[in-house]
Amino acid sequence: MMEVYDMIKECKSDSDLIDIIENSKTKPQMLLKHSTRCPVSKTAMFELKRFAEKYDTADLWQISVLDSKELSQKIAEETGIEHKSPQIILFRDGKVSWNASHHFISLGNLEKAVAES
Repeated sequence: MMEVYDMIKECKSDSDLIDIIENSKTKPQMLLKHSTRCPVSKTAMFELKRFAEKYDTADLWQISVLDSKELSQKIAEETGIEHKSPQIILFRDGKVSWNASHHFISLGNLEKAVAES
């Protein structure tokens, strides 16, 4: 069985972002922007891991905003979504179909977003 940590891939480059957008044409892609120094981000990561344990309905990604500031900003520019941390972005059909930040990142909201978008 795959570990939860292995189910969440790291977005580290422009090519990873391109892959996320392209792959969203066949399977939803969920990207969590987070900070390892923020307690709210830690909670958001916990919720994403809970989602990973229950579902395989979306590919899951993370980006550390502290380690990848330029890429994190590029994601904001490419999507038109103002940068926040923590923030989760759901890509479907090559575009953003849903996003949330801070305390709105919960297992229930992730479940609804993947089911509805």
